[in-house]
Amino acid sequence: MVERRRSIFNVQDFGVLIGVPMMAAISWTTGERTWNTIARNAAPYAGAILSRSSDRIAQRVREIVGNHDLPLTSHEVAQQLVTCEIETAMQVVRCHAPMRWVPEISIEGETHLKTALAAGRGAILWDSHFYFASLITKMGLYRSGYRLHHISRREHGFSQTHFGIRVLNPIRTSIEARYLANRVVMSDDNPGAILDGLAKRLSDNEVVSVTVRGDSNRPVEAQFLNGTMRIAPGAAVLAWNSGSELLPVFTKRLDDFSYRIRISPPLNVLENTTRRVAVASAAREYARRLESEVIEHPGQWIDWINI
Repeated sequence: MVERRRSIFNVQDFGVLIGVPMMAAISWTTGERTWNTIARNAAPYAGAILSRSSDRIAQRVREIVGNHDLPLTSHEVAQQLVTCEIETAMQVVRCHAPMRWVPEISIEGETHLKTALAAGRGAILWDSHFYFASLITKMGLYRSGYRLHHISRREHGFSQTHFGIRVLNPIRTSIEARYLANRVVMSDDNPGAILDGLAKRLSDNEVVSVTVRGDSNRPVEAQFLNGTMRIAPGAAVLAWNSGSELLPVFTKRLDDFSYRIRISPPLNVLENTTRRVAVASAAREYARRLESEVIEHPGQWIDWINI
């Protein structure tokens, strides 16, 4: 993969520089329900913070959902994505305060992770791309005694520019690092090179986490509701190569402002005859499980922006 040309600085970086002090003033002095209220009120005017317009997101929601029933209209989904974008930034900024933010987090299905580790070949958590997962999954599992080796990208955070990667993104990644054993950053020109190192972690019976994404050189396509989604195959390949269990994870905020990490039963990667079949089967089964999770909380699923 050839490294993408990056700009040095852009207008979104300027917005983050202005926004962080404002978010600090709010999040350090008020509670989470107030953050939500402020974010909801700001959302109709802040759609530009997403890479796709609210109208286009709403259109894709309608196309993909088809006849399935959602608890929100397509335009409400689009607005909630903007709200979540603002709120998750406030959460990160709040975590820099002297008095740390301590949300209520429950773990459902932890037995699947314990069983995988009892087998002695480590475990791979395939963390679904919901807004609150990036921080809450790491935080919640850390509290329960797990420290993850998490695969990440240089662009993870607030920006993809040179300035943003160097100055802005550490605002987020430094908080997440509190709850990780290691943040493993993929190379731009050879993203698959990290697999050998992660295989060693799994052989030592440790936990690796990978966010489900679609931006890959060779993504797998799987049916999702009335459309298709692209899934990067790296986690399934790693499971096949290492003999480790691949556990889908769905982390979301509930109506009472608590958070739930749901660890799903392992995908049957190892029961297939070839790696190609195994990876395709894992992607299809993952997408099938994802459907009900997205229908439950459609406004928290980031990939409406990309699908």
